[in-house]
Amino acid sequence: MSLNHENQRAAAGGDPTSKSHTRRAVGRKNIEITDTVTVELPARSKLLHVAPCRRNPNTHIDLWFEFPDQTTPARLHTFYVEGTGHALVHEALYVGTVVCPNDLVWHVYLDAATTAVPR
Repeated sequence: MSLNHENQRAAAGGDPTSKSHTRRAVGRKNIEITDTVTVELPARSKLLHVAPCRRNPNTHIDLWFEFPDQTTPARLHTFYVEGTGHALVHEALYVGTVVCPNDLVWHVYLDAATTAVPR
């Protein structure tokens, strides 16, 4: 870890090895650019960012998410990948927009019903 990174962590809340440090992590999933994609993510994941996939930037999207850094059951999450001007799925939640190197633009939405955690 660089000194700059350590200073940023200290400014943001302290030592990552401290017992009071929130235990969470960032994960990444690669999804295909298609109408509907269902993937497993840890329960209580928080979506952070979408971008063209580094290996296949015209056919896949990278999706970053934050999750509790502990044993967490996986949940199925359904995403809709819509082109500009396409009809949107009713009540889906906007995640982000991806501009691919081939000049196509995709808008990623989450089916909110798939994120519900049973009580």
